[in-house]
Order: sequence, then structure tokens, then C-alpha cells
Amino acid sequence: MNYHNPHPPTHLPRVLSPYEVKDILDTTDAASDSYAPRDSAILHVLYSTGCRSAELCSMTTDRVDLANARIHIIGKYKRERFVFLTPAAIRALEVWIALRPRWAGPHNYLWLNLPSGAPLSDRVLRLIVHDRGARGLGKPMNVHPHMFRHSFATHVTDNGADLADVARMMGHASLDSTMVYMHTAPNRLAAAHAAAMPQEIAR
Repeated sequence: MNYHNPHPPTHLPRVLSPYEVKDILDTTDAASDSYAPRDSAILHVLYSTGCRSAELCSMTTDRVDLANARIHIIGKYKRERFVFLTPAAIRALEVWIALRPRWAGPHNYLWLNLPSGAPLSDRVLRLIVHDRGARGLGKPMNVHPHMFRHSFATHVTDNGADLADVARMMGHASLDSTMVYMHTAPNRLAAAHAAAMPQEIAR
């Protein structure tokens, strides 16, 4: 990983607050339609892992390791990494994996277009996230998969994750791409700065 001379981004991504993420997840978890188990698992995995849309669509059942709470994925430029699952994401995945054989075609892709059983497409993923996002928030809003990725990175940074660790979790080749999350967590960074400064000089 290249950490040389990172450059600040020119704009900040739109992120969901933790409360907004919770509203979307809770609403989808409670939905009674036949597609809700798949959609709930998708949203939990998007938020838990911070993965890209293409990475989610390409996930396969043989790379899911629920016992160790992780998924092995192939990212940009064929870079491999593990992404990690919260207990809530594991529960949602267990439900979906049990139901998946009802629709699955002759392939081992984890996510399916329903009811066809074909591998999930990026277009359908975007429709799922947009629709479930609007329902969960109770208002029209352009919620998209990348917003979950940005929200994941912002929230873990807000809660004290090291920037280099965030870069690895996100699959960034350098810190340039991760620098944006320094700008979305100014309060945490200000507190870290105050705690780290030599007190005999800072007073």
C-alpha cells in the first residue's frame, strides 16, 4: 500500500447518519415481502463491509465464512482482501443463504436477481438500495450503494479507527482515497489532536 504524499479530496461524499442507516436496516428487516430477506442481507453486508457495488455483486457462496465473520472478495484490479461482518449482518446472511436455493440458478453467486435466479446485476442493486432507502427514511432520497460505503468509512473513522486500517478495509491502494474521511470526522480528529499534543507545550 502506498502512503506517500496523500492529497486531500476536492469534495466530500454524502453520507447517512448512523440513525438513518439504522432506520433503513430496521425497516427492511421488518418488511414482509418475499424479497425482503435478500434485500436485508444486502444492506447489512454493504454497511458492515464498506464494499463496492461490483464487489458485492461478484460475491460467491464459497467465499462466505460466517464462522469467522468475513467474506473473501476480489476487488479493484483483482486485489484480494477480507471484509468483515457484524453479528447483525451474519444473522441476515444466514436467513438469505437458507432461502437462496429456492431461486438459485446453476451458479454460485451469493446474490440473485429475483425471481429469475440470475446473478444480481448492478442496476438491480441500485434499485434495491434506492427503494429500501426511501422506505426506511420515509421520504424520497437518492440512496445508492456507494452512500453505504461512504457511511461505513465515516462511521468507523468517527469511532476511532486508524486511517491506514480504514484504507485496508476499503481496499484503497493508497491513502489518497481515504483522506476524505479525515474531513468527515473533524470532531474526532480535533479530540485526537488535543490528546496527542505535548501538554507542557500546548497549555
